[in-house]
Amino acid sequence: MMSLKKRAKLEALGQCRDSADGAPDLAFTPESVRGGSLPHGDGSAASVTALDVLEHVEQDDRLLREWHRVLRPGGRLRLSVPRVEPHLGLNRLRRALGMRAEVYGHVREGYSIAGLAGKLEGAAFDVAAVRPFCGAFTELIELLLNRVYLTLSGNCISPLREEGSTRSRMAAAAYSLAYPFLRPVTWLDRIAFPHQRYGVVIEAVKRRGR
Repeated sequence: MMSLKKRAKLEALGQCRDSADGAPDLAFTPESVRGGSLPHGDGSAASVTALDVLEHVEQDDRLLREWHRVLRPGGRLRLSVPRVEPHLGLNRLRRALGMRAEVYGHVREGYSIAGLAGKLEGAAFDVAAVRPFCGAFTELIELLLNRVYLTLSGNCISPLREEGSTRSRMAAAAYSLAYPFLRPVTWLDRIAFPHQRYGVVIEAVKRRGR
């Protein structure tokens, strides 16, 4: 079952323009970038998609340069990351509940839009689109579910990740049962707190001639 936050993320990603035909499109996970250097040739990809990856990587600037290397000129990089801005109050609540970055496997809480845009510019990308997603109601529900799930399972943060233990399966089942009742609450994000968006999808284009 798709989580509430992931659904919002994919909706934001769907607003980004598709890459051109020709070179392959590459997708990355945190596990696939841990080695640093990528096993792809220079200019070999039309697009790169990395959802919830950059916040897991210590050397994020190096990874951005690697993605730049494997993209052909004009190729597109699509990223999603947690958003950290002073006005996003639920980030403070998350810390108060003990849900620190390391609980999620992150090396940093996330990025501000301006901070990530600056890193992309420094890696010779031009930002083409910025799509904030995940409103306050969705974020609050996900935060509370993750806190309860972590307490029940004691071994992982995602209700959708199967770890094999009885407690993990029970917690995942409870999440599945609660989901249909919680989903309508997230519709309030469309009308309330429009500036409270706790994730962001950014699409950037590799500069030609670089």
